[in-house]
Formats: sequence, structure tokens, C-alpha cells
Amino acid sequence: MFGGPGETRQTVEETIDFIANSIPRKHLVVCVSAIRIFKGTQLEKIAIKEGQINENTDFLKPVFYCSNDVQPEYIQSKIKWTTENLPNCLPLEDIKIRGIKKLILGLTYIYLKLTRNNNPMWVYLIKMNNLKRKA
Repeated sequence: MFGGPGETRQTVEETIDFIANSIPRKHLVVCVSAIRIFKGTQLEKIAIKEGQINENTDFLKPVFYCSNDVQPEYIQSKIKWTTENLPNCLPLEDIKIRGIKKLILGLTYIYLKLTRNNNPMWVYLIKMNNLKRKA
């Protein structure tokens, strides 16, 4: 998750470095920019204090927070780089667009009923993501 309170260009780079060097390739990483603000939360108070929203903000439609110390476009460019260069990373937008829920259900079935091995289910998502990139 990128863009939370206190996020800077440096912390974005540190997060990407952590993903690249500390998270095994067999584990799926979903990259998300900005955080949804909900009424009555600490994040709402922070967003009000930083001038991103006010006390009368309507939360009927989703409202998102992104740190004032880093531009959303910068975060998006870094997520794009990360998901294009690290095979176990997917942007949240891909998951929404591609109907990942159905895919996960299908893979769960395959994993539980057919494979009977010790690989985590995410291994199959990563393999499918790698195939998509080669196509």
C-alpha cells in the first residue's frame, strides 16, 4: 500500500526495495495506491488536518487519501515499474478488471482437489501473471 500518512519518495523506494529483496517470488504482492477514508477514523482526522477533506465531506462515494509529501502520479509510475519488473507483483487495477475473484475460486478448486502439493495457491497466480506478460 502506497501513499499513506508520512509517505515520501524515499519511503516509496524503500517499499519497492523491500518487495524486490525480501518477499519471495512465490508470494503474490498486490500494489495499491492511496487509502480509502472512512468517516470516524484516524485517517479522516489526518486528512482534515492536512486539508484534503473537511468536516462536511460526503463519504457516500469513496474518498481516498494520498500523502501530501508525494504526488499520486509518482506513486502510479512506481507501481507501474514494480508490476512490470517484478513477476509476483500485480496492480490492484488488474485484479479489479480481470475478475480475480472467479480466478481465485477456480485456482482454489484446482489447488485443493487436483494438485495435492505444498505450493501456496498464489504460485499459480504468479505463473499465470508471467504467462500474461509473455503474451
